[in-house]
Amino acid sequence: SNGKLGHGEEAMNESGNHDNRRSHSMPCIVRHFMHVNTTTKEIMGIKVKIQNVSCGCSHTLCIDDTGESWSWGLGEYGQLGHGDTSNCHFPKRIADLKKIKLAQVSAGAKHSLAVSANDGHLYSWGHGDHGRLGTGGYNGSPRPVKLHFPEMQMSIFSKVSAGETHSAGLTIGGEAFTWGCGNFGKLGHQTNDDVLSPKLVEALSGTPVGYIQCAPFHTVFVSKILKGDASGGLVYTCGSDQYGRLGNGG
Repeated sequence: SNGKLGHGEEAMNESGNHDNRRSHSMPCIVRHFMHVNTTTKEIMGIKVKIQNVSCGCSHTLCIDDTGESWSWGLGEYGQLGHGDTSNCHFPKRIADLKKIKLAQVSAGAKHSLAVSANDGHLYSWGHGDHGRLGTGGYNGSPRPVKLHFPEMQMSIFSKVSAGETHSAGLTIGGEAFTWGCGNFGKLGHQTNDDVLSPKLVEALSGTPVGYIQCAPFHTVFVSKILKGDASGGLVYTCGSDQYGRLGNGG
């Protein structure tokens, strides 16, 4: 559908339902990634093969089978990574990451994250409030910025997750880092303060983490399942417990 349907909200008609003129009720192929006959409009084959995708609030990121990154949708906060705040109605390569083979991308509400495949470096771009980009400050960036701090000097990252106002990264050794907005304690640092650069979740030290996921108001960690280790596969949560989202009966 259209690249921009408003500030994070879908177009609605008077009855409160989605406006079908600006949305699709069934899956349709993103033709930009296909070879299409210019005369007949018939799809002739696959032009770009996608292997990883992430949906943000109003934008989309993906990685093709060569490790190149693409983005489209709302660009108001620079979250598309194209150096501006324009919307993209079709997938567009992120030029600044062209020479960097990516392993994963993650789209948040107003920012984006990526981790490189060869060296495990973290990249962020988009809105910078609450320190969600992890650059050490509150400034945003319409272009990908490589994160580098002494605390993570020896860390090789394998996964990232972008929430609404906070972020998380996971190293190949199972160390979990979080940063950004600390409201509700969702960073896991036993405080509600913002964290401006990636910080190790010390409460999980000694517990190798295999999966991490940021939601708008809470964060979930899952411990690695290691051979001969009976404590693997445990779920840890932190943040707001409204609606019982932490899973502990609260």
